[in-house]
Amino acid sequence: MQKWADEVDDESYTWQNFLPFLKKSVDYSAPDIPYLNSTNSHDDSLFNVNPLGPLQVSFGRYEDPFGTWAQRAFQGIGQPAINGFQSGKLIGSSYIPFTEDPVSGFRSSSYSSFLLNAFAPGKDPSIRLYNNTLARRILFRPGTNIAHGVLVSSSAPGNTNQTYTLRARREVIVSAGAFQSPQLLMVSGIGPRETLERHKIAPIIKDLPGVGQNLQDQIFFGTSYRVNLLTTSAALNNPALTAAAIAAFTNKTLGASGPLTNPAVPVFGWENLPNATFSLLPSSMQAALQTFPPDWPQLEFIPASSVFSAENFVASDPVDGNNYASISTAIITPFSKGNISISSASTTSPP
Repeated sequence: MQKWADEVDDESYTWQNFLPFLKKSVDYSAPDIPYLNSTNSHDDSLFNVNPLGPLQVSFGRYEDPFGTWAQRAFQGIGQPAINGFQSGKLIGSSYIPFTEDPVSGFRSSSYSSFLLNAFAPGKDPSIRLYNNTLARRILFRPGTNIAHGVLVSSSAPGNTNQTYTLRARREVIVSAGAFQSPQLLMVSGIGPRETLERHKIAPIIKDLPGVGQNLQDQIFFGTSYRVNLLTTSAALNNPALTAAAIAAFTNKTLGASGPLTNPAVPVFGWENLPNATFSLLPSSMQAALQTFPPDWPQLEFIPASSVFSAENFVASDPVDGNNYASISTAIITPFSKGNISISSASTTSPP
């Protein structure tokens, strides 16, 4: 994370400065099932400070069969077992926790954790949530680059859009994601002058060529195999197994358990290219990769208890009576860069 801090000249991105916010956000539950064919070892010291945070973090109550073998495979190719990834160290392999309620098995989402907590009795009564509302443009004080509000439009089923202004007493925080944050800035007059003038956006608050530039994403691919153990394929082939999994998940007496408490295979692996492979790369690529910190992994390995698909893992299963599993790989050090631009002067048009 130090690399990110250096890139944007903001020390709040360093691990030491980020960790306190992670700690105070989480309500952590350690694994509570026996692991018969694998080992789930974690350093719990980074969690459960007082007071507990609103975000539930726990482990699925099911030892995924393919995950147990994936753990052994990762260790067999040189990814050592480490005590979880929550310490900020990634090189190695480990079980991973999920943002999941340990009793109900339901996802602990931003809504069910942070938002509902913010609206709980006794909390700040001034917080308001605007449903079905689209930010149209950031508003600035005339002749300045000081934001003082946002033009928005709201709609409800059967009603026409209502456009109105939300005024800011202190600041406007732009948090619309990798695609729509730059879109919102550009339609508000902040971005490359050529783009703003092409779409007749005025006034131009700031000619800022970097807005929407340097978009990077990870390359993600995988291979699938028939395997001799139960995977998601088994439930697709056998409705009785599906019914049993639902019954285990919805058990009100014992709490949720079974395969549906694992939203994914709960074992990940991270590594850098072995020296023998790294030495085969062109010298220019070797030099580029060496600009990353040594503890920044180049590859991530993600097991999947299903046929690999970039869109729908379940729909890709042939349902032919066999069990399938995959190892997906992501390249964590991409160098290709793209950009996000706008197609009109309105946020109603996709960027």
